[in-house]
Amino acid sequence: MTSMICCRRSVDGELYAAPFYGESSMVMYRTDLMDKAGLEMPDAPTWDFIAQAARAMTDKDNEVYGGLSRVRQGRTRSNLLD
Repeated sequence: MTSMICCRRSVDGELYAAPFYGESSMVMYRTDLMDKAGLEMPDAPTWDFIAQAARAMTDKDNEVYGGLSRVRQGRTRSNLLD
């Protein structure tokens, strides 16, 4: 376990609890849609760039949406821009 998890669950070096849930943040994207929109993903994208890219990749007439956002555990939104 990472030291952050252990230090919050331990007393005097003795582990008393273990986490049952953890979460990570990441950006996943379709390179074909980025290419079609003429965009390149930067190494450290900002949320402004993500929103711009989502707008550029969205084609509502063909039901293609450039963004998906998880709003709660197990729930998603199909359009990041709504």
